[in-house]
Amino acid sequence: MSKADASMFDDKATITDEQLGTIAVEIEKLEHQEKLVAKLEEQLKEYKANQRELAEKIIPDLMLGLGLEAVSLANGAKVAISKFYSASIKEDDKESAFAWLKKQGDDAIIKSKVDCSFGKGEKERKQESELIDALERIGAPYKQKRGVHASTLKAYVREKMESGQTLPAVFNVFVGNKVKVKR
Repeated sequence: MSKADASMFDDKATITDEQLGTIAVEIEKLEHQEKLVAKLEEQLKEYKANQRELAEKIIPDLMLGLGLEAVSLANGAKVAISKFYSASIKEDDKESAFAWLKKQGDDAIIKSKVDCSFGKGEKERKQESELIDALERIGAPYKQKRGVHASTLKAYVREKMESGQTLPAVFNVFVGNKVKVKR
């Protein structure tokens, strides 16, 4: 940026080349830091993936292969295997999943959020329906988003699977083992 370029922001400002040079140096430092942060974030992703592989696959497989569910190490660490559940619903499968939950009588876990351009709020199902009808009658724009919170879905899946029930394919379910190390 030249003196002329800087002056377009404030006609009264007198900016020297030295001041602009200082800004340029600081910008270069910022860009360097941004590159370092991006590199560290990428490394962190790799470390987390390695950690997950050890905790969820390698160590549980080794321990279960030996018939162990828990071990105590000489360094005082206690290692135990626990089952974990993960579940999600793909966007394309939402309506089928919601219909299945309703058929099971479990549609209370489906949360609905209606955002209106003039405000938002959580409503009972009857009130929500009346609100949507009213919005459509007056032509007010609104967005409705329905979903099951990830933690709620995970707990629901765990409960159903532990009671021996099977879930339809519209639920992406993963059940695995994971070790926890306590010191």
